[in-house]
Amino acid sequence: MTSTDTTEPTDTTTGPPPFDELGDELDVFDDVVDPRLRARWVEARRAEGRRRLYVICAVVGTLAVGVIAYVIAHSSLLGAGTVQVHGVPATAASEIRAAARIPDGSPLLFLDEGAIARRVEALPTVARAQVSTELPSTVVIRVTERVPVAYTRTVLTAPPVALLDGDGRVLARTGATLPGLVQVAGVGVAGAPGSHVPRTDALRALAALPDALRTQVTRLVLRPTVGPVLVLGAPDAAAHEVELGSLARVGAKATSALAVLEALRAQGTCVAVLGVSVPDAPFTKGTC
Repeated sequence: MTSTDTTEPTDTTTGPPPFDELGDELDVFDDVVDPRLRARWVEARRAEGRRRLYVICAVVGTLAVGVIAYVIAHSSLLGAGTVQVHGVPATAASEIRAAARIPDGSPLLFLDEGAIARRVEALPTVARAQVSTELPSTVVIRVTERVPVAYTRTVLTAPPVALLDGDGRVLARTGATLPGLVQVAGVGVAGAPGSHVPRTDALRALAALPDALRTQVTRLVLRPTVGPVLVLGAPDAAAHEVELGSLARVGAKATSALAVLEALRAQGTCVAVLGVSVPDAPFTKGTC
């Protein structure tokens, strides 16, 4: 008997490889797209990936630099440590530093220089203050002081002598006058340092006088009847008083007074009063 082999033949043909082993063979571009176009597309995708990486690196780097800069700026490395004061005597520098109120170690890059300058300028004797910084830890304050040009006396408050600048500001109260200053009378009561006398116009007029005339003046008196009067005290003065009439046109009146005084001095004459209320028509009264 012939036996029949019912065993099914074994298919020795290997099946299709797994999907992940096909790689680029399953890429549709292999069959329908020109290889050159596919290469360009791949390169474009890679370039786009590089651009994204560059952007991410730039953002992260910028944030890192910003954080580092913030930490350094607020650290003691750039903190205020030295306050230099220029424009005032060494004895007054401590007062300037105290008025500036700069805490030790304050971040130098974030100092409010304008606010510091305003605090210093609030001092009675300071006209202007400029504030700057020098890395790593120095604050520089440059001060322009107010210059006293006159003084006035008061019996209402002590000390009795008030030093005044050309704007009528009270710079200090003292018990004694300073040599070379003009005494003013009739300008009102002087208050505390930092305040102004009521008649600031008189102090501005005095400050506007040319040096050749102001150095001869010992007193400026505001008289109700004749107006402002300059009392001369120089030994060789050719007049005792110069009547201005008003505080207007002080420059022209000073020029007229100097010309007349020079002429009187050349003649060897001394008058009691020289009037220059009208600069083009000066007059004299009395003799010394």
